Amino acid sequence: MKIQNVLLGWGDDIKAKPYFATSIYAIYDKLDKHGLNYFAFRINKSGNPSHPSPMTINTKYKADEKIGLTNFDFKSYARQFKPLNFQ
Repeated sequence: MKIQNVLLGWGDDIKAKPYFATSIYAIYDKLDKHGLNYFAFRINKSGNPSHPSPMTINTKYKADEKIGLTNFDFKSYARQFKPLNFQ
């Protein structure tokens, strides 16, 4: 089975913990060569893919709303985290 789709979701904690931000571009770089499709169930106001925790889902959606997936431009997003010395 070949994986084609990836759900991304880390929320705004990416800004609070520096080691998350430094890992984003490295993760993107490793996945990029596989031609994957990237999705988020929600993109928050700061542009981060929301974490898919039950608490997040319950506070952002009404019980009768369907949760769908949104295309996420991981390439453009990851560029802002590319370290200057990344090889």
